Amino acid sequence: MDAISFKNFRSFKEIDPVKLKKLNILIGGNSSGKSSFLRFFPLLRQSMETETKGPILWYDKYVDFGTFDNAINRDSKGEEIVFGFLFDGSSYSKIESTMFGWEDFDEDTCHPTFEVKVYLKKRKSSWQTFMSKFECFIKWNLNETDHFVFDLNEKDPKITVVYLNGIKLPFLISVDQNRIIPTIESTDPQDEVDFPFGYFYAFPLEYVKAIRSILQNSNVKREKLTSIIKKIKPDSMSGFQVNVKRVFSTVSITNDQISELRNAWLINYLSQALFITRRAVQHVAHKIHYITPTRANAERFYRLKDLQIKQVDFDGRNLAIFLNSLTDAQKQEFSQWSQDNFGMSIKTKEKEGQLSIYVNDENTGVDENIIDTGFGYSQVLPIIASLWVAVNEQKEKGRPSLKIPRIFVIEQPELHLHPKLQAKLGAIFAKSVSIANQKDIDLRLVIETHSQTLVNKISRIVAYSESSLLDAFQVLIFDKNKKSTEIKVATVDKGGNVLNWPYGFFEEDDIEMASVGDY
Repeated sequence: MDAISFKNFRSFKEIDPVKLKKLNILIGGNSSGKSSFLRFFPLLRQSMETETKGPILWYDKYVDFGTFDNAINRDSKGEEIVFGFLFDGSSYSKIESTMFGWEDFDEDTCHPTFEVKVYLKKRKSSWQTFMSKFECFIKWNLNETDHFVFDLNEKDPKITVVYLNGIKLPFLISVDQNRIIPTIESTDPQDEVDFPFGYFYAFPLEYVKAIRSILQNSNVKREKLTSIIKKIKPDSMSGFQVNVKRVFSTVSITNDQISELRNAWLINYLSQALFITRRAVQHVAHKIHYITPTRANAERFYRLKDLQIKQVDFDGRNLAIFLNSLTDAQKQEFSQWSQDNFGMSIKTKEKEGQLSIYVNDENTGVDENIIDTGFGYSQVLPIIASLWVAVNEQKEKGRPSLKIPRIFVIEQPELHLHPKLQAKLGAIFAKSVSIANQKDIDLRLVIETHSQTLVNKISRIVAYSESSLLDAFQVLIFDKNKKSTEIKVATVDKGGNVLNWPYGFFEEDDIEMASVGDY
């Protein structure tokens, strides 16, 4: 998932796709849309990991958007809420080439951009949400894009009208709309043809009919079908025409037959692309880690459970159990990580089923129970622990698969921290992304903040860093007017200049921010 877009969602009337870089800082005035943007990610997680009756779960344990009526833009006049997802097709190529059986497939040169837009409406008879329409865009190059539109029936998902580039297709399609990413399948019986790659093609009958029409042979043998199918590869219409004429070089073929074959090929390609996309979004959603602005209060003693915890909760409530789950070596590694990056080492002491967390601050050199160190340490420790887990994640081995990003969304991490510690926290964010890049871990941080200190620190580090971190950083500036929120993007160049910074945002300190390279 490389970018997201919204229409009629909260304060966003419409925003173009916002690219998700490795280090994304969200700033803006109060009630400008930052939290709505950031909380879309835990909304996605709670919608994908729970069995639901509809495509979206507005209210659950992570975030509460109320109902559809609360989530829709107040000036939308009863229109749909639209969520858009943009994917770089290069992630799909290796999986698709295996599924479809393509021969001599060059995954480096053929990987279209894939975008899905999902339209949500409120049911006429209740407060529930349903999917009224979805669109798919397959962009092959700068000039050629295939555009699918699926108009869904509120009462019967099997009654679906499909358009390709404005032309209605004759296929009978059923849509599974109970997830934010839909999938499609044929409602026609497809088992009357002996198809070589049946599991991966949802519409084999239409595909075979088109091939038979070109060959003028209603009884094409399986071996012949297999040979032809392996040679027909993904491409734009112009590239597809060239390829098909080469594959069928021994027969005369018309443009109408090529168009019929491509439509049948595309609907099969799209069905598998949607299937892969849903699986990818499920994996992304599972790896979304949300940290709320107010974490759990520190306690002098924590009651232990005989649990093995691999991740800190969104509110840090299970921090003690997480620390107790670490091996002795891992505890030492985490304590050293915290010491090196935040100036405090962490120890735990267990007694009679209770655990105490001790912090040794570099300024005091004394082990103190975390409850005696002030509120700030208890609020930042879940963030530090979560980042340590992220950069030490083991890569999955096995068959070719999508590279799934681990998305961390953090609201106001600077709360209750002195500016000096806010700066250290900013340095940890930048360092975590850098370490993840070195380990080929797709870590993406989405951080909402009101702290100029934190923004300045990250910007200075990025300005003097290697080019990979420079390219990975952006500041998303949320600017709300009376009707809608707009998002502007600021970046830092190699000279330390902040590009597209809005003067007046930090008032008298803007000159300081405009050239972080002077530090």
